[in-house]
Amino acid sequence: MKQTLIFIQLFTVLLVFGQSRTQLSRFNVNEQSGKVTINWTMAKGSTCFGIEVQHTTDTTNLNPRVIHEIGGVCGDQNFEVSYNHTHYEPAPNQTNYYRLVLGTTPTEYESVYYQDFQKRKTYVSPNPSRGRVSIEFDNEKSKQVTVSLINLKGQTVFEEMINKNSITIDTTPFSPGIYLLKINGDDFTYNERLVISKG
Repeated sequence: MKQTLIFIQLFTVLLVFGQSRTQLSRFNVNEQSGKVTINWTMAKGSTCFGIEVQHTTDTTNLNPRVIHEIGGVCGDQNFEVSYNHTHYEPAPNQTNYYRLVLGTTPTEYESVYYQDFQKRKTYVSPNPSRGRVSIEFDNEKSKQVTVSLINLKGQTVFEEMINKNSITIDTTPFSPGIYLLKINGDDFTYNERLVISKG
């Protein structure tokens, strides 16, 4: 008899989760002092069994990594419930993407750019620019590198091979817009965003 009651209670819990819709009233991410805080609030009446917090820097290949888990029943039938998690190791100098998996249902990604000047390998000045741009980068052994400037159409508008750790580019011949500055060596690649403004 006791086993039958336990089975009925478990079946009822699973039935409630199967019928309920999991909704968020808030989901955001914020970076401060090298840490990213993920905040979310489950709406009143929303429940799920377990939550995963996932992180990736590559949404193209869709291979996120689980950085935090909450077990058991999450949310409440009668109240909003808020949660948060702090990610202490976001990827520096690039966009970090975060999403939740509520039970088995993934959310959309929220993103934040984490810029770590201490780990920065390149310096571009001025940026934005409409003239001569000075570029310095980490190349202590003066290896041969290719410096390229690529527009949003994927067209390479500038390319030069050098054996030093700095270069100056005259941007006046190029149309205003956002460009990818790419510095490619044998064992490293640096990418920077360069904005060319109107004259």
